[in-house]
Amino acid sequence: MSRKVSSGYITRQPTNLSNVHNSFRLLGNENLLHSWIFTEGSCGCTGSYYTTLTDTRLLLRSEDTKCCGCCCNPSYTDAAIFLRDIAEMRESTEAQDCCSRLLSKCCFCCVNNPKYMELRGSFGSEILHLSTFDMTNAQMEIPAAIGNHKLVSQY
Repeated sequence: MSRKVSSGYITRQPTNLSNVHNSFRLLGNENLLHSWIFTEGSCGCTGSYYTTLTDTRLLLRSEDTKCCGCCCNPSYTDAAIFLRDIAEMRESTEAQDCCSRLLSKCCFCCVNNPKYMELRGSFGSEILHLSTFDMTNAQMEIPAAIGNHKLVSQY
């Protein structure tokens, strides 16, 4: 489903605003396609990453680590990337150097390496933090949204 946006009055407000964890809110003509949340942590400390895909932009929030004993709100960094500006996507994993020490448990300790998706374009580079399950869906949905936004049919 593709939609052309022209200048004019905005007659409907965006919906599902509770799913957008970002300072850059949805535009009046922007539709929420999908959102993902990834939380990582150990020793009682966590970091959270929010990824929101719309039909126009990718909204990203990374919250700094907060520990159980902290009474203040976590700091965050928000980014808004227009889909038309994304030129390249890459996937990478974070390797753990456990196999060299524990050869007998190599398969056990290296199985759950987190995956990351790197986006590159005129904005520079941005890393998406997603769970292994969500990565599969994001690898289908994000390129489809980019293609729908960039590839304009001539009728």
